[in-house]
Amino acid sequence: MWFQSVCVVLTRKCNANCDICCQSCSNTVNEKIDIEKTLMVIKELKKKELIRMVGITGGEPFIYFSDAIRLIEQIKQLGLGVTFTTNGFWGNDYDAASEKLEIIKKSGVNFFTLSVDDFHEKFVPYQSIANIVDISKKLDIKIIVNCVSTKNSKRLKGVLEKLEDSLINCNLVEIPCVPVGHAARRIKEDEYIYMEGLPNGACEFMNTFTILPNGNVFPCCSEAGMSSVLYLGNIYHDSVDDLLNNFYNNSICSMLREKGTTYIYQELLSENEMKKLRNRFISSCDMCHVLFENKDICDHIAYKVKHIIEEKSKPTCN
Repeated sequence: MWFQSVCVVLTRKCNANCDICCQSCSNTVNEKIDIEKTLMVIKELKKKELIRMVGITGGEPFIYFSDAIRLIEQIKQLGLGVTFTTNGFWGNDYDAASEKLEIIKKSGVNFFTLSVDDFHEKFVPYQSIANIVDISKKLDIKIIVNCVSTKNSKRLKGVLEKLEDSLINCNLVEIPCVPVGHAARRIKEDEYIYMEGLPNGACEFMNTFTILPNGNVFPCCSEAGMSSVLYLGNIYHDSVDDLLNNFYNNSICSMLREKGTTYIYQELLSENEMKKLRNRFISSCDMCHVLFENKDICDHIAYKVKHIIEEKSKPTCN
């Protein structure tokens, strides 16, 4: 089973306008996914026994709270796990947040992710987050806290200082900011947290059937990986079978799943081609973005990968 989950980007509309947002979301963006068409696609993938979990994100999905809950309830009725990511803007009033979390609990969600860092703090006060965490604990809903970081941000330490004991029994995840979306224009190069060396092994993220509000589909939930070479089609124009065939027949997808970005970088590029690219990386997602944003290099990689696959498929003489 190649896919494990579906990521539904419900909308790119958001109450926030964070400098680190990979999706370039804001309150002026009005893109919103077609709920019924999305459910049809999820049902077909479930029927083919390709997925176990659906994640709903944005933008800020709870700007359209009733739509998000309807989608969650329908997904649970299919026997699939479901979760969501939110910035918690709706948690400022304790009683209103309690009502929403009661509905969330009843819909079948038992864990979700909160985006919390000093970039989100400009738009969502920490008290909203504290309220949501406190109520969720009372309802036995597990919380994951995602903190996107740069060198000059307060990082997880800042989140811990603000929320202190509230975060006991919450899972905390720190994610380095990648230069896509707003970040590519707003975050300075020396603020990124680069890794030592190169990413190891095959891509572990090429297993998420991701649907954007405009219907475009990619095999990865990271905006950094949403390059034209990995585009699978559009749910409004293509059948699920066509989308899946496009994935199975995409040689770049296969190479990333089997070998990973470092193999492509070291084995398929010449020294001159490497010199055209950044020589340090933040993550495998960042490396994927760097490899495939340059059209000439992207075309060269596609040619080399196709040649490798053709050579492998040739019959051997005994």
